[in-house]
Amino acid sequence: IASSKHHSHTQSTAAMIRVTKIPGFVYRVSLQLIAIILCTVAGLYISLTTYILDCFLHALKLLGARVDRDLLKAHTQRQQQEVVYVDDGSKKDRFIDEKESLASSKFPVSPEKLVSKSKELVSFSFGTKKPELLADDFQF
Repeated sequence: IASSKHHSHTQSTAAMIRVTKIPGFVYRVSLQLIAIILCTVAGLYISLTTYILDCFLHALKLLGARVDRDLLKAHTQRQQQEVVYVDDGSKKDRFIDEKESLASSKFPVSPEKLVSKSKELVSFSFGTKKPELLADDFQF
């Protein structure tokens, strides 16, 4: 029994020596190729799955199924801000005059409050962990 343990230990040591003799570059390149192949296969799988589901959804629509997302209407733009540019006599590569643009703003929320609300929204995973931060008619 002792000789078989010694023999298996010798084999594993020999295998380790053979692996360490492989140049590091070849080893890294082979691992990168394996990663590229796995990512490509995963991407193809996702694309094929999406295509099959889209075909299935289209078939359901042909059979008269109603899809709620098709009924949603996109919001129209609710606010418009006229931008004031620095007048340097050039019409190319103009810079925004921030003070004048903010002074002429009719947006109902102050810049400071808007930044504060944005930080709060981001800190709650864009409203997924605190849905009351989002408007009732919010759309991505």
